[in-house]
Amino acid sequence: VSGAALLIYQLLVFPPLSRRISLSKLWLIGVMTSAPLFSLLPFIPAASGGSKPTVLGLMLLQQSLLRFSLGTAFTCTFTLLNNSVLASQRGRMQGIAMTLGSIARAIGPTLGAELFAWSLTNTLPFPFDVHFVFLLMAAFT
Repeated sequence: VSGAALLIYQLLVFPPLSRRISLSKLWLIGVMTSAPLFSLLPFIPAASGGSKPTVLGLMLLQQSLLRFSLGTAFTCTFTLLNNSVLASQRGRMQGIAMTLGSIARAIGPTLGAELFAWSLTNTLPFPFDVHFVFLLMAAFT
């Protein structure tokens, strides 16, 4: 569902938004809004009172907003990168950027899963409990 929302956002909302706000400011907005959205995820069940429909609704809202902010930052990043090099160098730049992104996508889930498993099994207090991975993702953003 958040993927469908992102598609609609990228097709209908982002283009007029990028014409009104500079790409660098829009990138900053995307990055700055994704950090709190990452850190909110583990608090949703407690904030909803445990009601399953409320938890699912809040998680759907949080994930959709997170996809919007990450999609904005990603699109702005590659547009700014494309605008910063000569047309003859764009292929090389995009290849390097995609390679680095692929390396991060290969390492990120593995490292995140290991850290999440560690946070579930340790006896350390907040922020090193179940919230640790989400707070770490927010910090890296």
